[in-house]
This record gives sequence, structure tokens and C-alpha cells, in this order.
Amino acid sequence: MRSGVYEGQNGEFRYLLAYSETAEGWIIDGVHLLRNGALLFPKMALPGVCADEKTVVARGVGWCDVVVQRILVDDENPPVDYSKVVRR
Repeated sequence: MRSGVYEGQNGEFRYLLAYSETAEGWIIDGVHLLRNGALLFPKMALPGVCADEKTVVARGVGWCDVVVQRILVDDENPPVDYSKVVRR
């Protein structure tokens, strides 16, 4: 069975995908997501099976891009610290 590693970048984010071929199809064995060199997610597998290598890489990159977009939205809208809210 074959395996591979894909490295990608989205601005300050870098991701590494490890994937392999199984009897059922292609799977993502692990994803590392880093921001400015700091590890955000440890190596984690993603559920699901893809028909081919191209599709499994696209799925992993898509997952990383969604997580990156969510982090960027959260950066723009930090949570409210209700302990500092003044009540009248």
C-alpha cells in the first residue's frame, strides 16, 4: 500500500497531512496544523475514506482551510469577558 505527506500553507498557518492507501481506499492518518510555528493540533486522524490520492489530499486541505477560517473569525470577534461588564 502507498502513503504520502502533503505540506501546505494558508497565510501564517502551515499544515502537514499524512495519508495512506488501505484496502478500503485512501485515509488521512494525521494532520498537524501550525500557526507561526506553534502547533495548534497534534497529529490527529480524520474519519472517512476517499477513492483516490488526489481526493484525500483535497479533503485534508479543505478541513485545514475550514479550521483556519474559523480561527481567523474568532480572532476578529474575541469572546466577551463578562466579569468586566459594568451593571447599572
